[in-house]
Amino acid sequence: MRLFAPAPATIPIIFHIYLVVIVMHALFWSSSFVLPSALRAAGDARFTTVVSLISMWSFRIGFGYLIGIVLGYGIFGIFVVMSSEWAIRAIVFQLRFHGGRWYRNKLI
Repeated sequence: MRLFAPAPATIPIIFHIYLVVIVMHALFWSSSFVLPSALRAAGDARFTTVVSLISMWSFRIGFGYLIGIVLGYGIFGIFVVMSSEWAIRAIVFQLRFHGGRWYRNKLI
């Protein structure tokens, strides 16, 4: 954390952000970003694109602004929202993958 010489008052905030991101990254990041790439490769690009855009604009932008700015949780709140968006995307893409509708797409 001291690589960029942050102000001493920000070190606890940075540490808490690291904890949230590391835990959520280990649990949800791969499912929320690698799985949609596999679905796109299988011809399910429309669904993955729509889900990605909706989740980004509603959660990262909308809830990030609400929680980080309006409710005053600052950067920590924004990182919690971003990490929660990974979990929501992972759940949606897991449901899509296990549902099998993507398998019916014709590639050629």
